[in-house]
Amino acid sequence: MGSAYSVSVKTGGSITIPCRYDQKYKTHVKYWCKGYYFNSCSPVVRTYPPNGTAKASISDDINQLTFTVTMTDLGSEDTEWYCCAVEINVGADVRIEGFHLFVTP
Repeated sequence: MGSAYSVSVKTGGSITIPCRYDQKYKTHVKYWCKGYYFNSCSPVVRTYPPNGTAKASISDDINQLTFTVTMTDLGSEDTEWYCCAVEINVGADVRIEGFHLFVTP
């Protein structure tokens, strides 16, 4: 699990977050989750089934063992804790990296 940190972005701006994962998770579903507590966070986007939104997209480069999340047109409502995660079919999902996004005026 990565350490938590804080990122500031201006209103209307965008952010791209690379999330590196272990080789053993290469074929697993990856997702981007919103919320302070990992066990109750809300998935924003997932690699499968694909569910990009108007503000968020996700792509997975299995050769580089990195999935990338991009959020655009950020507003104050996007200020929150987020994390990168890997879905585990049997057992608890794995949190890779977490951070606090702060959208400034």
